[in-house]
Amino acid sequence: MKILVVGIARSGTSFLGEIFGQNPTMAYLYEPFWGNTIIKQKQFLWLTEGDDQPDSERLLREVFNGRFDELERQQPQPRNHNFTSRREEVTRYLRGRSITNSTDVVVKEIRLNIQLRWVVKVMGSDLRIVHLIRDPRGVVASFLLPMKERANRSGVEQVLRLSSIFSRTTAANTMYSDWGWNRAPELQRFAPEFQDYGRLLDTGSPHQRVAARWALMTGHAISDTAKIPARQYYRVRYEDLCRDPVGVCGRIYEFLGKAVPQGVTDWLLKNTQGGNRENRYRTSRDSLEMIDVWKSQLTKEQVRHIESLCRPLMETLGYL
Repeated sequence: MKILVVGIARSGTSFLGEIFGQNPTMAYLYEPFWGNTIIKQKQFLWLTEGDDQPDSERLLREVFNGRFDELERQQPQPRNHNFTSRREEVTRYLRGRSITNSTDVVVKEIRLNIQLRWVVKVMGSDLRIVHLIRDPRGVVASFLLPMKERANRSGVEQVLRLSSIFSRTTAANTMYSDWGWNRAPELQRFAPEFQDYGRLLDTGSPHQRVAARWALMTGHAISDTAKIPARQYYRVRYEDLCRDPVGVCGRIYEFLGKAVPQGVTDWLLKNTQGGNRENRYRTSRDSLEMIDVWKSQLTKEQVRHIESLCRPLMETLGYL
């Protein structure tokens, strides 16, 4: 079985991915298309089953089958410089497990959010998609928190409104370099109902840009699922996973037709009781605390802006 874990950045996909990574019977790959890969370059191009993308299709199939020659050609440099190559870095996430025709392969990738119908076409009926959704207020807060912490150390007030500080953060640099509506014509290939969100990627304030990205990516993904067979798609809310990690994990595995190994349950119980929040990339958290953390990190004005911008989808997903 091929399993794709997908969701917008800062929505908890790394934690969800580790639910599979801790399973000794599964081969888990963490964000293999990061870097200068053709899939990463097209992450804002809305692809459907009618699109032919031979280079992207070949790369996707190869990675799901444990072959990394094309990945190494496109992205030789590792993200973590403790590794000598991207191939070596990606292979580490296999944890020594080999991929065969009978292996369950899990790819966690945040760059395929608006390409779900296309991925199903490429990978076929063997693919299962587990899609994580998070409250956009939580996503915005998670993006902006590093900026707030940096400014607090400098004594700067009202940091969440200061674009000069915002532009010096990693998450912000991603937005300014990759999210711009006018930077590449293909970025404007969105469904008509989502066009205004795309324009906000250039013109909005920091929190509006993140909220627009959430609405754009989530909206396309939700609309795509109407044309994906129900047996191939399962949606999970981050907040539900936080409230009942063991129960939700069980329902995910049930969707996949698998039993939850005891080691996965033990890992969940250990890693949802708390952790060091100074490292924003760690997956260990107090899960209940994370549900409403945005309430202490966003201003009332920002919350109003986010809710106004994302209201239709928030209502559909039960956030309002």
